[in-house]
Amino acid sequence: MPQNNQEDFNFLTLKLDSFEGPLDLLLHLIKKNEMNIYDIEVSKITEQYLEYLHRIKELRLDIAGEYLVLAAKLLNIKSKMLLPTMNESIEEDMLQDPREELVEQLVEHQQFKEISKKLHKLELDRKLLFDREQEILEEGNIDYSIKEGTTIDLLNKAFLNVLKTNKKQKKSKIKRHITTDKYSVTEEISIIYQKIIENRNPLLFSELFEDSKSIEKLVTSFLAILELVKDGKIYAQQDTTSGPIYMVLKEG
Repeated sequence: MPQNNQEDFNFLTLKLDSFEGPLDLLLHLIKKNEMNIYDIEVSKITEQYLEYLHRIKELRLDIAGEYLVLAAKLLNIKSKMLLPTMNESIEEDMLQDPREELVEQLVEHQQFKEISKKLHKLELDRKLLFDREQEILEEGNIDYSIKEGTTIDLLNKAFLNVLKTNKKQKKSKIKRHITTDKYSVTEEISIIYQKIIENRNPLLFSELFEDSKSIEKLVTSFLAILELVKDGKIYAQQDTTSGPIYMVLKEG
């Protein structure tokens, strides 16, 4: 392994536990190689990914199976890209890029990280509560750079509507007081997940915020929903483009 890769590997072994999974590791490699996430050099990135897994396996026996699943997926994509087109007469725009599904997963994972980080900052801001009136969050100040049409995009827009509704109810302002109330994302995850389980039927997204009496509680609830979606425990369902969004329990 080249010197710079060896140094990077040493860094990875130190922070491996901080990775949320194989997609995090793959994003790290893409960033390190300064690749365009929409145009990944699969052969190069697969070689590096497998090399890291090999070295990690030498030092760690508890490497998660999901890392190996992604390795198999990378090898499959690589093989498809190496195969010549069976029918040269097929128009290029009709051929599906074998990387497409992986790119979508990477982009969505990256967006989850970005939105969670920004919303978590809002959650931490509540620790600075003091007596004064403050304008509630304006829609224009929220920019998560979310790709239109994704699950996160739908949830983000739905959450903005929740904020706007809350804003009207609070007459555009909220009174913040020194308080001992604390909102935990971990606890909220348990509460929301149990609520969806008990409901049995799909639950309207906005109903998950009915008990939220403050901006801090709204943000905490939204963070919890994002974590549940990310962990594959629930998913968003929208039957029509402008229809209501429901949160559905994922079976299995």
